[in-house]
Amino acid sequence: MAVGGQAQLTTGGVDARINALIQNVDDALEACSQFNTWIAGAGGGLAGLQLIPAGGGRATIYTAGDAGSIINIFTDLNKLRQVAHGLQTVSPVQDFFVNARNGGSTALP
Repeated sequence: MAVGGQAQLTTGGVDARINALIQNVDDALEACSQFNTWIAGAGGGLAGLQLIPAGGGRATIYTAGDAGSIINIFTDLNKLRQVAHGLQTVSPVQDFFVNARNGGSTALP
């Protein structure tokens, strides 16, 4: 049976896929952390996000609500990165993607 698009599995192929998936998750969380740092610093936080000009098919600038959602999304994803690396714990249990869903992400179910 084909798994992951491979007609014939080998341990080397499975190992490579495992390593790639782990690295992709780590890279994505690191990119989110860097974006979170930018928002808080050079991005100017809530007020700074509201100063970014409209573009890319967007007719308006970010409202305070939009900017707040963006900040909440990347704060959560940065926290997820910290938990994944053993730098932080969370209590109570937290859905790290709830703000992304509420912020309009179409990437999450």
